[in-house]
Amino acid sequence: MYRRLEKPKLAKKLQLTQRDMTIIRACFQFRLVTTDQLMKLTETISRTKLNARLRELWAADFVDRPEIQRAVFAYRDTRPVIHALGQRGADWLTTNDGIRFPKGKGWKTANQLKSANYLEHRLGIADTVLRMREELGGKTKHRFIDKDELLLTSPGATQRKRYPWLMPTQFTLPTGRQHKRGTLPDYTFAIGDQRGEQERRALFFLEWDNSTEDFVRSDPDQSMILGLYLRYADVYGRKLQSDFYEFKNFRVLIVVNGTPDRIAKMISVYQAHVRDLCPAGTFLHTTVDEFETVGPFEKIWLTGKGERVSIL
Repeated sequence: MYRRLEKPKLAKKLQLTQRDMTIIRACFQFRLVTTDQLMKLTETISRTKLNARLRELWAADFVDRPEIQRAVFAYRDTRPVIHALGQRGADWLTTNDGIRFPKGKGWKTANQLKSANYLEHRLGIADTVLRMREELGGKTKHRFIDKDELLLTSPGATQRKRYPWLMPTQFTLPTGRQHKRGTLPDYTFAIGDQRGEQERRALFFLEWDNSTEDFVRSDPDQSMILGLYLRYADVYGRKLQSDFYEFKNFRVLIVVNGTPDRIAKMISVYQAHVRDLCPAGTFLHTTVDEFETVGPFEKIWLTGKGERVSIL
């Protein structure tokens, strides 16, 4: 059945609850989230009550529902409802959380998405992060350190940046052409290890691959797997993770929405062009299937040498 998206009329003035605030922040944090993901984030038991509240938040413009989901999910067996930040939600974040948004035409325009790949990419990021949070929540000696805490423990210069997660990287392609292109991870987080007397923290940059990017391209302005490796090699070489977040090392988790064959090709790109610039253990690869079925903290991650490791 073809999906209809009809925005309800606001029936009453809303008084935001703590759960509402979590929902608004999640829409900003992940850009796009499903109702299922919001149930996990808010620890809501009743889907019916959450659906009713989400419709009220939508009617009041605190959240929005991008029209593109009508076409993307209309005829699929699974048809999640996708939520994004609304204009009043953005205004609330500016007032209460001090979030500074780029000047533009507003969130109604920003949510007129054209790319189905972008939508599924953002949902994949949210699924990955939420699964890690959930599993770490069940462990007594490890904890998930989210972006808010990371920023609070970063140098003052980083806290004052308008875009603290964007690192000013540069790289040189095999053609010899140099290029400056910033690196904005799909998600930045840390894991705290509390098994010793003092907590040790490990920094991670998440990259969710939708199997749409080419491996190597001659144009440095085009997205490519080689460019991703080279930019993180620049982070490693110039110790940008230390300057920005005060971590000695980092690892890049690449979750591939595809087959193991794509990972094998990625590793061959690393071996051919990057292995002398950055250690193989910096890049860890797995597929979405293995991540979901085996779990993020088993030995599912392949290094740049093809060795299986765990991230704990």
